[in-house]
Amino acid sequence: MSPKEAQLIFLQVLQNTTFIPFDLEKDNIIQDISEYQVILSTRFDLFFHIAALTDFRSTPEVDQKLFNANFLGTQKLLKLLSDTPLGAFCYISSAYACGRTNGKIYADYIQQNNRFRNPYEKTKLLAEKYIYEFFNERKVEVKIFRPSTLCGRLIEKPYGCTCKFDVFYSWAAFLQYQKQKLFPNESGLTNIPIRFCCNSQSGLNIVPADFAAKLILKLSLSKTSQISFHICNNTETPHSFYASAIIDFLNISGCEYVREIPKELNKIESLYYRTVGKIYTPYVVNEPMDFDMSYEYSFMKDINLEFIPINNENIHSILEFAKAKDFGL
Repeated sequence: MSPKEAQLIFLQVLQNTTFIPFDLEKDNIIQDISEYQVILSTRFDLFFHIAALTDFRSTPEVDQKLFNANFLGTQKLLKLLSDTPLGAFCYISSAYACGRTNGKIYADYIQQNNRFRNPYEKTKLLAEKYIYEFFNERKVEVKIFRPSTLCGRLIEKPYGCTCKFDVFYSWAAFLQYQKQKLFPNESGLTNIPIRFCCNSQSGLNIVPADFAAKLILKLSLSKTSQISFHICNNTETPHSFYASAIIDFLNISGCEYVREIPKELNKIESLYYRTVGKIYTPYVVNEPMDFDMSYEYSFMKDINLEFIPINNENIHSILEFAKAKDFGL
């Protein structure tokens, strides 16, 4: 599809779209009564609940905001839809709603031991369970999608395109900021000594955003008795691979991989483990996580969708786009 054709389709979508603002943290998530009536009078073939507060910090204030938006907000939304005809309700959750576990993980896995890396994961699972129970009583089809770590597009151009810079992007942003701050006039190789705590035997399951969108669309339109689906890659990208790619891309030296957070930290390490590392470390020290995609793969074949490897070429495309956007800084 050419950029001009894509633009025409986008304009057609906009012309046939009604935008209704929601605020999941307010008691009345829709403020305008006329917009409320639009919801009640519409039959939805597919209703997608994508909105969420994404915050991986673990503080009482953040915990409460996550609970209010992701769980209570979902309750309010379902109450609003309780008298609205629905074909199917689709919820975008997270592969990491599985919590602290490892090995082979199936899309319907439910964490039983309250072992979560942060409140975000817990609220996504709570919302999943509530959605299932709510619509099971009403005999409405439910589909729960669990995407892993999303990166920029790698199927449709421009490659690397994304509006969301978190997880491994945040690690790159931290290093980029330190380089700009400490060496503002340095264009060559710069030394930033930092010991990156990670499990060298595991990695992140990184999946391109356009791969995720295509697979979710296919599964949403398919008749299947399955409720939960992984939207993941077929293998992890090793921490040492993408981290090395990032420091090479940023022209930085001095990074060392360690299995535990060092007891004696330098100034940069101290800042890292108080900020980005505090959020990121629980994910990168985990044992390998194998998100099972055997069921979803049969649907991928129907649309000639293949897994996209996060190799040297693709990680370069991802980083090129992110750098152009200053890694979201």
